Amino acid sequence: MPKGWTTAPLADICLRLVDGSHNPPPAAEFGRPMLSARNVIDFQLLFDGFRLISEEDFAFENARTQVSPGDVLLTIVGTIGRTAVVSEHHPQFALQRSVAVLKPRGIDSRYLAFALNSHDRQQWLVDHAKGTAQKGVYLKTLGTVDIPIAPRAEQTRIVAKLEELLTDLDAGVAELKAAQKKLAQYRQSLLKAAVEGALTAEWRQQHPPAETGAQ
Repeated sequence: MPKGWTTAPLADICLRLVDGSHNPPPAAEFGRPMLSARNVIDFQLLFDGFRLISEEDFAFENARTQVSPGDVLLTIVGTIGRTAVVSEHHPQFALQRSVAVLKPRGIDSRYLAFALNSHDRQQWLVDHAKGTAQKGVYLKTLGTVDIPIAPRAEQTRIVAKLEELLTDLDAGVAELKAAQKKLAQYRQSLLKAAVEGALTAEWRQQHPPAETGAQ
């Protein structure tokens, strides 16, 4: 470990560790979003495919989780280990049990989100998940995972560099997908040309079929 770095259990660097609702309220026509693990993808919180719960039910759920900007969300049931940081631009929302709310203390929220996505931490989460039909990580267990902690100034530099590199990576993936789409279109055009005779049109001109007829 680099000089000046240390490690600490997650519980020691968070003011609170709490998961979402274990008994989600019924859907409502109007109200607040209730999100689940499916809404936490690639360090982002996606507001689609959710259901609404009433304002009264939201108030009850929010009293327990108290989700606020700077909190780190971690998926802990089903697809385990995805993270996102709550932004001040996000609307208020409630959570299902599949997502834990981590309230960092003395550590950069984005740094913690990235640290939890490191290979060793991801493997730890997989190894400590329990259950049969759908595995999950219990909060008490989650609090024991060791987090590498860089000095605060270095955390900021690490986050900035990671965000720069991940942005470049996302751009590269987008370009690759565009190229794959063009290749697929080209493949289809080749197949179409083949079965319509366009690929061998020049050859046919040079090798006209022999004429046959009655003698």
